[in-house]
Amino acid sequence: MPSSKLLSRRHLLQVGTALPAFMLVPKIPEAKASMVLSMELPELTAQSDAIVVAEVTSAVSSFEEDRRAIRTEVLLRVQEAWKGRRLGKTRTIRVVQPGGIVGDLEMKVHGLPNFQLGEKAVLFLTAMDKAHADYGFVLTGLGQGKRRLVANATGELIAAPSDRSAAVRKTPTGSFTAAQQDPPLRLSDLRQQVRLLLEGQ
Repeated sequence: MPSSKLLSRRHLLQVGTALPAFMLVPKIPEAKASMVLSMELPELTAQSDAIVVAEVTSAVSSFEEDRRAIRTEVLLRVQEAWKGRRLGKTRTIRVVQPGGIVGDLEMKVHGLPNFQLGEKAVLFLTAMDKAHADYGFVLTGLGQGKRRLVANATGELIAAPSDRSAAVRKTPTGSFTAAQQDPPLRLSDLRQQVRLLLEGQ
């Protein structure tokens, strides 16, 4: 259950959302922290409709039609497609998520990462409409679906840990505990692990 905040210099508006569909409820006095079940690599791989290495070419935030929330549309150039029959031959994909900045208003959704122009990442994606890839995607498992790529001292690409700040796991007693952070991985190792998992599906 992710939560979000709409901030301005003049006032604060907090809104709550619910998974899997984002249902915005305005003017909640206190929004609880987002919470989503943790997903390890096998589950992320199985539940994602597409897995790609991509570069951000644009990120544009705008108001929803009712102007009660902000959403951001991110365009990415696909460099490697590890999974995704629904991608077809397209080399550009669209990721849509709540949150962003419009003017002096900012809406933050706990557990969702930002996208920066020019950054590269491994993305685990869920189609907004299974029959139409051009409708866009959302991140699988909130921030767990994005692993930013950074170069190490030798220039080798490393998949940084995903944002698991909103991820929890259920204990045998029925309570929830924070998920452990996933380790950084060389891109080549992550690619191999995902391909082995896909071969087993």
